Amino acid sequence: MSHSTYQRLIHSATKMFAQKGFYGTSIRDIADQLDISKQALLHHFSTKEKLYGEVLKQIAQQVMDRVNHNEQYDSATLQIEAAFERMAQWGLEDLDGARVLMRELLDNPERAPHAINWYLNPLLEAMVAIIKKGQSQGEFKQVAALAFIYNVLGAQHYFMISLPTLKQMLSAKEYKNILKQQSIELKAMMLDRLLVH
Repeated sequence: MSHSTYQRLIHSATKMFAQKGFYGTSIRDIADQLDISKQALLHHFSTKEKLYGEVLKQIAQQVMDRVNHNEQYDSATLQIEAAFERMAQWGLEDLDGARVLMRELLDNPERAPHAINWYLNPLLEAMVAIIKKGQSQGEFKQVAALAFIYNVLGAQHYFMISLPTLKQMLSAKEYKNILKQQSIELKAMMLDRLLVH
């Protein structure tokens, strides 16, 4: 399979999984979207689970690539700010990817006990490491690092996937304002909870 065909397949699968979730999407749906036969798709990914795993792997890699650019900062505060800002930017640029991640958290109870790979684990570990670094350097309070990260990511992620609805509900001016304000408010809450004053 050529690289461009592979990327088209992953892109189409991501869109379908974002719209319908894992359980609502069939191999036939994705094949029809690409105008190929179901057998041709199964030749490259023998099961829907393997295709979905590849979609999650690519999403996790894209997010990690953003977060991993934080080594340039000595300060844990600057590292955590940059990590969240870059993740928010990724979510705005790839709403389908953001929706797949949200659906993965919501739709996963039956698959979770059988999962072999947790593609988002390295992301959580990298962000927890930043919190622990800040705590060891006296920049951050003693918070439960993983719970803290999960809460902030959840708030940020929920906002990102709700943008299409907000865009319809709000005037153009209000929508533009909330795009700016949400980031400022979340950052202020995050730093208030983290920083030693």
